[in-house]
Amino acid sequence: MKMQRLEKRFLGLIVVVLLLIGAFFLKYEGDYLDRYVMVAPVSKNQDKTTLGEKAAASLRSIVMSLKPRLKPTVEKQATPVIVPKPTTKKSTVEKLRPQTPKKPLRIADFILYPKWDTEEDYHRDPSAKKTTCPESIRSRSAEIDWFKQLFIPDISLFMHKEHFNDEEWKRLEHFNPPYGWMGTNYTEVKQAVELIPGLKEQKVLLSTKRNDGCIRCAAVGNGGILNGSRKGAEIDSHDYVFQVNRAVIKGFEDDVGVRTSFYVHTAQTMISSLGGYKEDFTNVPMDKEIKYIMVTEGMRDYQWLRALLLNTTVSRGPYLEMRPRSYFGTDFTPEKYLVAHPDFNRYIKNRFLKSKTVEGKSWAIYRPSTGAFALLLALHLCDVVDAYGYITEDYAKYPNHYYDKTKTETVFYGNHDYALELKEWKKLHDAKIMNLYQGR
Repeated sequence: MKMQRLEKRFLGLIVVVLLLIGAFFLKYEGDYLDRYVMVAPVSKNQDKTTLGEKAAASLRSIVMSLKPRLKPTVEKQATPVIVPKPTTKKSTVEKLRPQTPKKPLRIADFILYPKWDTEEDYHRDPSAKKTTCPESIRSRSAEIDWFKQLFIPDISLFMHKEHFNDEEWKRLEHFNPPYGWMGTNYTEVKQAVELIPGLKEQKVLLSTKRNDGCIRCAAVGNGGILNGSRKGAEIDSHDYVFQVNRAVIKGFEDDVGVRTSFYVHTAQTMISSLGGYKEDFTNVPMDKEIKYIMVTEGMRDYQWLRALLLNTTVSRGPYLEMRPRSYFGTDFTPEKYLVAHPDFNRYIKNRFLKSKTVEGKSWAIYRPSTGAFALLLALHLCDVVDAYGYITEDYAKYPNHYYDKTKTETVFYGNHDYALELKEWKKLHDAKIMNLYQGR
């Protein structure tokens, strides 16, 4: 009896231990059970089993019914874990992630004139003309130290379709118009510039019939000093004549001549000239030899330029639905239209007409006058230049413009620096780089 009680207690203890082991097996997915709890099958001749064997078999049945997905674990040889080396390449996800676009530069972002390392980087023209003229400005530049330091004989004067690319856009967007493309629209500028005839199609081949081989040009401003000057015949005797803005000819032939080889303007100065003075300036010059030169002072000029070269109406901006081609006559072709290169405009501002206005908060409004651009273009295109109708020290003696019907005071507008231009023209005249008409 005592042995039977001990056996029952011992078997009970075994059952408890087995139940605890079973719980452990349940927790760890039955791996240990599959490996070590092996219950021998009952043979035909074995019809009796011990209580312990029955308990083990029963426990295994319970565990396997609760975990039907468990499979025996087969030990395999351990495979070494290889940690990949760090890489600097972007993942596919990073490559596909949209990049934040670069914020375009705007004039409003700068209180003062921004200074960049590329300020004095200028595009050069490989086809810049060589001269044999003994009186050439290029020859004179070698003799005058201060002028030699300023003058770049092969600077690109005009833009061509080859000049637009992403690299140039990134460079020129650092400068406000007319010196660059800051604040303009990439797509609209691209569309306009790529319509400009190429360098080979639009060479400005100046020539002369003179024995000395010198190309002589007259730059004609609108100054009142020309009224009654009787300089018309002298002006017309030049190889080429530059006119600007409201170039009134009718009634003033004796004073300003009748010829125009280059008409320099912005979209706004041309439209204002035509709109405000219909009685004496009804159309822009349309001489057979003429070429038009535009100075682009803002986004509106590129919108105008695109419509002009496509012979369509302006699609947006202040000149919306205007047809620029209607102002230029039936003989107009894109090859006749030149656009001053922003680098040339900036070069003029930096080296010849560096106004103190640029040093203040109104830096963005300043640009040299249209007449100043015309005169300095002539100095880079021609061998000998005579300037007429430009501001002189005694400007107060004369009306503002030669075509004014009554004497008007000369107005110094804030966006130009006429006092600076006056000094510069006198300086160039005194150095014999050009000849400035200073009255009778």
